[in-house]
Amino acid sequence: MAIKIEIVSRDIDVRTGRNERGDWTIREQHAYMHKGSDPYPDRIKITLEKEQQPYPPGDYELADNSFFVGKYNDLMCRPRLVPIASGQGGPVKAS
Repeated sequence: MAIKIEIVSRDIDVRTGRNERGDWTIREQHAYMHKGSDPYPDRIKITLEKEQQPYPPGDYELADNSFFVGKYNDLMCRPRLVPIASGQGGPVKAS
């Protein structure tokens, strides 16, 4: 199954707060995830690093370093996006 991530806006949501460990900030950018032959994409959020610029609008795929092994040997994903080269097009939609 091929996965394509579509960014439609550079807008980000920023949430801040404070806990026992200090101040925190979460920066998120909305995107759409197209999965294989599913006719409709799912709306998702991509968490950005502290100083990371928002992704420009366009089509992306997940970088290999998006995946890692978690504390209890479970598969984890923290999306890192790489642009899809023009002409690749990403997954084919069902007709």
